Amino acid sequence: MKDLLDDWETVPKLVKECITQLDIRLIDGDNIFETIEFYKSKVETLGYTFEYDKYGEIFNLKKI
Repeated sequence: MKDLLDDWETVPKLVKECITQLDIRLIDGDNIFETIEFYKSKVETLGYTFEYDKYGEIFNLKKI
């Protein structure tokens, strides 16, 4: 399945907002994995999910 991060225009507005907030929080220095899990759960309530690596980089955004 295609990573929707590579096709950002098709991502619903609310999902984009969650991911944008996640990026801002990570820049602000919040606990990286706790913050990612929080926003991942928010994205999942919208019907999408993603994975992340040990550096906190998210990838594989897809519809559930």
